[in-house]
Amino acid sequence: MEPLAYVEMVGRDGRVVARHPITALPCRVGRAYDNDVIVDDPYVAARHLELAEIAPGRYAFRDLGSRNGTRVVSRGGVVAEAEIGPDDVIRIGHTQLRVRPRDFPVAQEVDGRRRGWTRHPAISVVVALAAAAAISGTLYQSSRDALETASLVSTLFLATAMVLAWSAGWAFAGRMLSGRWNYLAHATVANVAILAYAAVNELAGAAAFALGLAWLRRWDTLAVAAVFAVQCFRHLRLASRANRRRLAAAALAVSAALVGGWTLLSWLNAREDIATIEYLTDIRPPGMRLASSVPVERFLERAAALRERLDQSRAKP
Repeated sequence: MEPLAYVEMVGRDGRVVARHPITALPCRVGRAYDNDVIVDDPYVAARHLELAEIAPGRYAFRDLGSRNGTRVVSRGGVVAEAEIGPDDVIRIGHTQLRVRPRDFPVAQEVDGRRRGWTRHPAISVVVALAAAAAISGTLYQSSRDALETASLVSTLFLATAMVLAWSAGWAFAGRMLSGRWNYLAHATVANVAILAYAAVNELAGAAAFALGLAWLRRWDTLAVAAVFAVQCFRHLRLASRANRRRLAAAALAVSAALVGGWTLLSWLNAREDIATIEYLTDIRPPGMRLASSVPVERFLERAAALRERLDQSRAKP
């Protein structure tokens, strides 16, 4: 007999887990083997509910006296019976169901030929060159001496090798998890993250210089953690077919663990180290300075206090 409808098992993310054809209505749903639809859920009764058709594409269910009851997800609360449509999801035990007729329209197929911007070779090359320029600018900005060409080239070579290795690791993970390499896309995501890190560093440095607040250089760690979380999420999206919420939660957890752990360790090491006193080292145009300058007398007082602390630190056995 041809199916009249289908009972679909629906996951929490809305995806269909399984479909069971229904050849006769009314029908019964439960754990027992004499049901028309068998649900392997210990929180479902042996004979949990009965489904019936009341109009084309419209159905009604009646709970058969189960202990945990039946709920319509969109309405909430346990109900003994209710009318439902093809988009209504009902919950029995820990299982979600919906009933759809065999002529229910489905969405158009997804175009598998479409490629995201991270997979375009031209964009990948432009982003890689921009990341190299950002690294060069950061080196120049932080350098106290003349920046030698050999040092710049070696640093860029090391950064490129790290990006290639990082991307290869993610590509291999994607091949194992979903059968897709996506190496070029992973490399693009890594280079975009480098650009974001450089932007955070520049903005934090400019704000600290303009306002005269050295501690802003430490709080930029929060922005770095946010960038790292987004980067991990994009890598996970390329490597896995799992639910986006789960991937986002995993990315946030990894970012919090790594960046938070590194920040805590740095703080513990620097707490008693006089050599790690916060001070501004950025050299920028005077016009960017918004905070008032420190008077000479105040500067000398701070220098004397610093020398006293240094002498006390040296005197300790």
